[in-house]
Amino acid sequence: MLGWSDGGITGMILTAGAGSSAVQKLIIWGANAYVNEEDRAAMHRVRNPATDWSPAFRDACTAIYGEEYFRRLWDRLVAHYMRLDDICKADLGAISCPVLILHGDLDPMISGEHPVHLVNNIGNATLYRFPKGKHNIHQRYAEEFNGLVADFLTGT
Repeated sequence: MLGWSDGGITGMILTAGAGSSAVQKLIIWGANAYVNEEDRAAMHRVRNPATDWSPAFRDACTAIYGEEYFRRLWDRLVAHYMRLDDICKADLGAISCPVLILHGDLDPMISGEHPVHLVNNIGNATLYRFPKGKHNIHQRYAEEFNGLVADFLTGT
């Protein structure tokens, strides 16, 4: 299973709850198990897609969801996120499969403490950092990212 951002959170929760046989390997990036003040500040910086997002990313989202629905959906997500503290911290110890944690050290959305917390609290986890990477390491560093994923999945 591979998960980016909230998909990484979903992957951790599913893997922890599904038992050892359901997910054989987990790869996550841009994910966190809790929300801190730095994360809330980052979310606040992108609260308004009309002014705070790049036109390309905003347009891609509105093309999928429609402008009005996307605005409402994003408002609800941000409001919910601002109230969170613990997302899945208690679940991390239940993840027994091998986990590859990828992290862009310049990620503006995920505090740098999160990948360290994850690798220290998931029993069979490895952390690989992209020193100049941001939140979209799978796009910006696609060749390196895909190589790491392939190696991890094939066990080489």
